[in-house]
Amino acid sequence: MKELTNPYFGYTYSIYTKIAIPLIIVLSLELRKLLWTLLGVGYLILFYLFGAHKTVYAGLLIVLVFYRFSYLQSVKLMVKFSAGFLIACLILALIAIDYPWILTFRRVHFIPTLLDICYVDFFINKPIYWSESILKSFVEYPYDVRHTNLIGEIYFNRPDMSANNGLVSDGVMNFGTLGVAINIVIISIYFMILNNLNIPSKYFGIMVLVIFSFISSSLFTVLLTHGGIALLIVSIFLLKKKKQEGDEYNV
Repeated sequence: MKELTNPYFGYTYSIYTKIAIPLIIVLSLELRKLLWTLLGVGYLILFYLFGAHKTVYAGLLIVLVFYRFSYLQSVKLMVKFSAGFLIACLILALIAIDYPWILTFRRVHFIPTLLDICYVDFFINKPIYWSESILKSFVEYPYDVRHTNLIGEIYFNRPDMSANNGLVSDGVMNFGTLGVAINIVIISIYFMILNNLNIPSKYFGIMVLVIFSFISSSLFTVLLTHGGIALLIVSIFLLKKKKQEGDEYNV
């Protein structure tokens, strides 16, 4: 995939798969346009074949669940499904089939924490001051490879490993503990804006796709290439609606 990609594809892939196509699916369901719904699902499958990101398929399920049920019903359904899936993974692990456990629970709960430790250990006394992103024109990046491959090579002996992580690792890497505080403030303002737009809950599935990106990617990468800013623009100019009786909004 690295050999075939280009800047346009890299910057637009998440916008298509996390915002544009899911939005087409939700709107076509609302307007009862079955052909457009099937077209949107087909395009998501096509984009999965382009990039092989499993979140594309998971995102389709999340979008459909939030469209079909209310906010609280959707959350309860996801909690029940997660609990049942966790029990199934535990049972499989007891009979030496541990791949589902490794792929889900360990990757979600243990790997990010381990990566945080690696990033803190390496960057806490030598931050790069956003020299790999928004300040690269003003600050020289001190390494020959991207930070994700650097951590992968040093701590996991895998130079091809892309050890990316969320707001803690990104903050420490760029500006130490103060960088973590800066990331928290920016993300808090971002969510505060979304929370005050009075967006109907049927669109929440689209938001979940972008919100999950903050867990495993650098802040400005999420905003610029994973659809963060695009979601904000779409929410303000397209999804925001005047509150009407019977509408369900964020709580």
